[in-house]
Amino acid sequence: SKGNNGALLNVLEIPKDSTAENRKLNLYGEVKVKGNFYVNDVKIDTNGGGNSGGGGGGWNGKYPPEITSDRDKRYWQIWAMAIGAGFSKQAAAALLGNAQGESDANPTADEGGGRPGFGYGVWQWTDSSGASSGRVYMINLMTRAGVTDNPDTI
Repeated sequence: SKGNNGALLNVLEIPKDSTAENRKLNLYGEVKVKGNFYVNDVKIDTNGGGNSGGGGGGWNGKYPPEITSDRDKRYWQIWAMAIGAGFSKQAAAALLGNAQGESDANPTADEGGGRPGFGYGVWQWTDSSGASSGRVYMINLMTRAGVTDNPDTI
């Protein structure tokens, strides 16, 4: 896309370190998905239909019958919570894509083994000053925001 100053800006980018074994894709700007959308062979459409997950006030703790692995359950929970919180399907899908790239949606993923300056959690919270581990940084942010949930969960 061409910016106001004439500069060309990426909308879709294949990073230089993308390989056949480690495929990567970056999307920038507003992303709309028309047609079918799948995450790890699970169709993402209307929260699985019926009362099997997601909906009105947030995630109801239930999974569609085809969601059986712990990994897929983590992704489903993120999807259902985002849709329940009013996110568009596109925004919820973006959360899933980012979670996949950062931690495979693992809430205890610790890229630095507890060392300061490294990310922690589903979205790899990282103290940019390098003073705290990602987990400590995330807990500090949660505390300041009044969030009392377990930091080691979705």
